[in-house]
Amino acid sequence: MERIDYIRKNIYHQYNEQYLESILKTFSSQNLDSSHFDIQNRNISKLLNYFFEDLIFQAKSKNGKYSPQEIIDSDELLCIALNYIDNHSNFYQKKSDVANLRSFFFHSSMVGKVNNFNPVIARKIFERYIPFSNATIFDYSCGFGSRLLGALSSPYHYRYIGVDPYKELYIRLLHFSKWILQVLKSDNVPLLYNLGSEIFLSSLVDAVDLSFSSPPYFN
Repeated sequence: MERIDYIRKNIYHQYNEQYLESILKTFSSQNLDSSHFDIQNRNISKLLNYFFEDLIFQAKSKNGKYSPQEIIDSDELLCIALNYIDNHSNFYQKKSDVANLRSFFFHSSMVGKVNNFNPVIARKIFERYIPFSNATIFDYSCGFGSRLLGALSSPYHYRYIGVDPYKELYIRLLHFSKWILQVLKSDNVPLLYNLGSEIFLSSLVDAVDLSFSSPPYFN
């Protein structure tokens, strides 16, 4: 039981907020090469872990039986996962039970862990296809903040408009965007709607320079 308690206490990444602020400032000042879509800054995903990891763990793709959070919350399922990891020690060679379990979430067919779009790639797409200031981006499925981050961190001062039907995620996105603006001392406030993308927004007609998203997981 001590092993399980330790995992539950430490499963979510924990970061110092000053450290995250330095990552964001570095990324925002970084000159990205948008001629290719290699990931030039992997630290930036730590921001998404900090603000959204619990919601990411609650989500489940269609390819797995359980979400990561369902595994974490169930003594029985967590013991099954740990027994599997223990019996496949040649594959699971991380430094801790927590690290091995996170790896299990990615590789086991038992778990339907969702993936988040990389904010470096999002920003590169924006800067490649709309390389001019104050362009409007419409994200029809905001998700866990990666495209919001890519847009608000760009030197092009993009106007980001996004919709997402998940109320708790919408509130988290508002909090995340406020934090980004405070750190970067920016007044580039995004426009976020707690709606599904099937809801027609007449204000977007002839007002969008780039529409871009990735497949949603809601419902």
